[in-house]
Amino acid sequence: MNKLKPEVLYAFKAFLSALEKKGIAYVVLETIRTQEVQDAYFAQGRKNVGEVNRLRGLAGLHQIDEKEAKRVITHVEHSLHQDGIAADIVPVSADGTIPWKITKDNAALWHTFGRLGMEAGLEWGGMWQPLNEFGIGWDAAHYQLTNTTLPETTLNERLMNSFSQDAPLGLANGKMGFCLFAFWLFRQEKNEKYQEIAEKILDEIHRKIAEIRGIEMMNGLAGIGFATRFLLQEAYVKGEPNVILSDLDDEIYKYLSYPETLNNVNIQSAIHILYYLSVRLQDQKSGSENEYLYRELIITAVNHIYQKIDASFYEEPAFFGVHYLPPQFLFVLSRLYTLKFYNYRIIKILEEIGFTLTTTFPRFHLNRLFLMWGMDSVVRQVSMSDWENHIRILSDQLNVQSILVDELRSRNVFIDGGLSGVYLLLEALKKHFMANDMQQWMIQLIDRLESSDVWRLLDSDPDYFLQNRGLVSGVSGVSIVLSLAKSKYLSR
Repeated sequence: MNKLKPEVLYAFKAFLSALEKKGIAYVVLETIRTQEVQDAYFAQGRKNVGEVNRLRGLAGLHQIDEKEAKRVITHVEHSLHQDGIAADIVPVSADGTIPWKITKDNAALWHTFGRLGMEAGLEWGGMWQPLNEFGIGWDAAHYQLTNTTLPETTLNERLMNSFSQDAPLGLANGKMGFCLFAFWLFRQEKNEKYQEIAEKILDEIHRKIAEIRGIEMMNGLAGIGFATRFLLQEAYVKGEPNVILSDLDDEIYKYLSYPETLNNVNIQSAIHILYYLSVRLQDQKSGSENEYLYRELIITAVNHIYQKIDASFYEEPAFFGVHYLPPQFLFVLSRLYTLKFYNYRIIKILEEIGFTLTTTFPRFHLNRLFLMWGMDSVVRQVSMSDWENHIRILSDQLNVQSILVDELRSRNVFIDGGLSGVYLLLEALKKHFMANDMQQWMIQLIDRLESSDVWRLLDSDPDYFLQNRGLVSGVSGVSIVLSLAKSKYLSR
């Protein structure tokens, strides 16, 4: 297997790993192939047995009889096997034999085998026409990764090939995130194949929307709703938000309207839902019944969060990410303030939590940066001098170098909890920093991203690749951030 090109090996390893997890025995018959072998194979069914065996002898293959020499086994004079991007892999029956003759009894085994190959991102020869009576094509042993005929396959192409595989539906590390990434990549590279993948994923998500039980942003309905609304707003897809999102919003309404379900919504989920509702309120016609409904839901969510605020709300987590609640709540409150219908209550909440926040000084520089971002979001909308003073203190005591070198390890690269998230925070707060400092930090950040151990793991460990493909919690998001950062800071 290691004779295959490194850029396709991950897909084949994922295939073999899936077979092993299912307990399906297999044999790898052939990977790389010489031109001499291909010439001998192509001669079968086209030349007499003597010539076929002469060519097979030159290729180091065993001799075959006249009946076998008349059987066509390849249709091409140059095979993808020769390019190192194809392999012949077959199942092994319980008796230790290869079930070459496909029958009613073993057809299901071949179908399962082929399906696992395709889920790993490979093209299966068992799908090539003509199909036999069991729905299996003429080259059921053959698997290939055709888009790797270019000199090298990019990470983005690898991600695209993997998105048909099983994954949760949510935004952070699931198919909704894959969908956003695929649409973004389509617009970046003008490749309609990526648009087709994105649309297919989006259709699947909305077909399966009833299967989602949570309502939070990361893995639940709010994240899917927010991402769908973003796609509509940015004209990736067409439609009326109130029509497309009506069923999803009905589910969120049920959660927030009944005490027995509302009590089960934790504070982080409620903050994320509140942000989604603030976005959806803008889609409603002024003075309409829907506008009134969304305002009431927002009021319910705000008060639910306020009632749950205790000492634990302010606790600094050991790791940077979405578990640090105050910055997220401040950002959402600042957004709500721009909607101008609950501002008196928002100001009261800000004043109350401000007594604690303006004396909070996180231990980790990462969390100082995150808190600074949340407080800055507020003072952009509301004049609060004590908050502005605390932002300056946080800024003066912020060591970005310590974040990049000491607090984040090589594998901490994702948006949630890693270097990609730091990039987004620094960009949002750049008015507080010197331009030369920003340039230096960003170049260092890009270098840390590109030299991360993550890329080696993605190549060598198929399971790691599949578990870390996501937008917020995976390399799809890193790919976007790297593209943005390079275009802005390496093109100067």
